[in-house]
Amino acid sequence: MFKKIIISAIFLLTILIPTSSFAQSCPFQETNCEHPGNCGRYVDSNNDQLCDNSQIKPQEKSETTTKIAATGISKPVDIKTKNQTRQAYHLLPIALILILAYAISHTLTKKQKISLPTHRKFWNLLLLISFLTSALLGVWLVIKINFGLALNLPFNPIFWHVEIGIAMTMISIFHIIWHWGYFKTYLKK
Repeated sequence: MFKKIIISAIFLLTILIPTSSFAQSCPFQETNCEHPGNCGRYVDSNNDQLCDNSQIKPQEKSETTTKIAATGISKPVDIKTKNQTRQAYHLLPIALILILAYAISHTLTKKQKISLPTHRKFWNLLLLISFLTSALLGVWLVIKINFGLALNLPFNPIFWHVEIGIAMTMISIFHIIWHWGYFKTYLKK
């Protein structure tokens, strides 16, 4: 068992390390992409609300300044900045709503207002829906980033991927608690 975990970890590292070490650049060839960005590669290490991958590199800036000076334009190029608040994710509200909903359905099951199979089917269906939605949005984002598709959804797919992922995580915790005996015996082997 331990050997399988080590082999799996080494396999994942051999896949993830080389892909993360490639040079980052904007897949859409955008300049000064504002928060939250158009793809999953948004990085803002200097907190200027612009994606680092879409900004002109210092070497390119000096070349641009030199070209501007050669044309006789005395004004430096303005980099567009906009004060935006970061988009917050709703971990606590989602968690509290789902815990409250689970407590209500669990109480109704204990009082025999709904049957245990109905209770579990409902939560398993929510788990399935949240998994499929989060997975499909994740695949959409990967395809958009890797192939540079310009097709945009009428909503922010990164935001909803994370929000639904939070819900899926909470429901997964309920699921793990139901099957704790199974996991306990599985881990003992």
